[in-house]
Amino acid sequence: MDKEKILVLSPGQQEHNALWESLRQKCEMIWENNHKRAIEYLKKYGKEVVLILYEPLGGASGWHDLSAFLEESGMRQCIPVVILGNVEQYTGMEDTFKVWPDDIVEKELPPELAVKRICHILELYQYRRGFKASKPPKWSRPVWEYEHQQERNIHIEHILLGSLNAHNVESFRHIRCVEAYTKILAEHYAICYPRARMTQDKIHMIVRAARLHDVGKLMLPDYIVSRPGRLSDTELDILKQHTILGGRVIEELMAFESERFRKICYNVCRYHHERYDGSGYPDGLSKDRLPLEAQLVALADMYDVLIHTDNGNQGNPNEYAYYMLMNGECGVLSPKIQEVFRDAKEDMAAFCPEENDEESRRGLVI
Repeated sequence: MDKEKILVLSPGQQEHNALWESLRQKCEMIWENNHKRAIEYLKKYGKEVVLILYEPLGGASGWHDLSAFLEESGMRQCIPVVILGNVEQYTGMEDTFKVWPDDIVEKELPPELAVKRICHILELYQYRRGFKASKPPKWSRPVWEYEHQQERNIHIEHILLGSLNAHNVESFRHIRCVEAYTKILAEHYAICYPRARMTQDKIHMIVRAARLHDVGKLMLPDYIVSRPGRLSDTELDILKQHTILGGRVIEELMAFESERFRKICYNVCRYHHERYDGSGYPDGLSKDRLPLEAQLVALADMYDVLIHTDNGNQGNPNEYAYYMLMNGECGVLSPKIQEVFRDAKEDMAAFCPEENDEESRRGLVI
């Protein structure tokens, strides 16, 4: 059986020899150093191409022509694009990235890590193609098939979480903490508001969704997601797109989950940066328009960021985070969420992410 094909657009084959050798073991490498010839190849053999590796060939016009062809032909939905290069090459090229490559692999990355990230992207797109090709009408699927697809979706979650961790070594710790803080807040919400129907089943779904709250960052340039220090206004605008992109990822990859879970997960991914007073993004939702699950995950997310941020020696980081959030320093909280936060304060402060860390890595937090 023929190997699947990776189309490589690069001015030369020598610079990434170790990467090429690793990938040749998995796929057939097709080389082009011209955008027009690459487009012609895709017209003839696009169905056989599983990935495009792109190294800048000079100027942005060729990239725009190629990306326009991928969009118009529909190939962009099933062929991931990974860009190779140094961060410095992309400074000031934010307009180019409105086309949204799936990742940027920097030249300094060890080949084994670069291959691991590329394989994560390939596997995600394989599931996407499988969903679109095989999804039968809802009424024709027996119960056993739903159970099979649920197992499949749990596997997809592990792929997504592994990809996030490969992008940023801090990602696992942050996901672990947001997951745990969300669980604490949701359980206290159930106690404070018993009529709200915050069942254990719903808590479980919200906590699962919390794991994936930043999944949209997988679709953003790596140099923006992982870059230390302050971002420019343009870079910040790009980073904010992770909420919209996260919602799209959920719509694509959670097709066989229950409608209830898909809705919760979508709400968490798209709206966890919205604020009760309407000051958040991407849609400026406020008050009753803001889903409860998004409010719970947003608070857990902000709390974790604050307690792991240098507060200028202002004392206990948990107390500092509590003060900042309750006083609206990071956006106004709803009266109900404030009450729940007040009730959950001690449990959140007592949580230790280092305990049972190996168990949580295997996805056994709840």
